[in-house]
Parts: sequence; C-alpha cells; structure tokens
Amino acid sequence: MAVSLGSITSANATLTFSVAGLFSSPQQIYQFAVEDAYDSEVVENGEIVKGVDNYIAAGWLPTMPKFNVTLQANSPSNDIFDQWFQTEQQQLTKLIGQGVATIPGTRTQYFILNAYLFSFMHVPPVKKTLQPRKHVLICDDISYSPF
Repeated sequence: MAVSLGSITSANATLTFSVAGLFSSPQQIYQFAVEDAYDSEVVENGEIVKGVDNYIAAGWLPTMPKFNVTLQANSPSNDIFDQWFQTEQQQLTKLIGQGVATIPGTRTQYFILNAYLFSFMHVPPVKKTLQPRKHVLICDDISYSPF
C-alpha cells in the first residue's frame, strides 16, 4: 500500500511578516507572482578542501540565508515592503523582520528569523504588462517545524 507523502500544491501556502518598529502584528503577504511566490536560496554551510596529498578536510561555516518574495506588480503586499524600505531610508537604520511561511501540502512551517530587507525593487518592470516585483531578505536563520 502506498503512503501519501503530501501534496505539492502551493496555492494554499501562506506567508506573514512582522517588522519591529513598523508592523508589530504579523502582516499577511498575498497576491504572489504567477511563477514565483517565495523561496530561499541555496546556502553553503562549510568549506571542504582536499590537499595535494589527497586528504580531505571540512569546516563548518555560519550562513545567512536569502529569502526571496516575488509579488505581482499590483499586489497590496508591496506596500509592506515599500513602507519597510521608506522607513529605513528616513530613519537611516535597518529594521528587523520575522516571518512564518506555511506550506500545508508538505505539512511544514518555516520560521524566517531576524530578517533584513536586502534588495528592494522600487518600480515593477514595465513591459507589455507590469511584471512582478522581487524583494530579497537576508536572515539570521530559517528553521522549520512539521505541523
């Protein structure tokens, strides 16, 4: 008998963010782009070397994962990132965010810890139709928990 491994449906995935000094309660992020919603980039958590005498050695390195959020050009959630960026520009400081990404299909929650806005897209690409805006966060950590 086959065991169900969950679903790969992403339509019911959710994302919330709070930003210290700006949004104290978690804000729902919605109206994601057609092909992309959110993801994390690959991290390298070590250095692996091999000497000329053919012995291998490895060392652990801390990571700073990048978390990408891609929204339709007309997504109201762009306002959250606009306000985050504008507040940092006005206050000449970095604000720290916390997020929760929930993916019911895999029964997993990801906790985006101590996130800083790193790349901000001011204007959506204007083509035949307005294209998505991508915002990139650099995090202290992304942890997960099954639910």
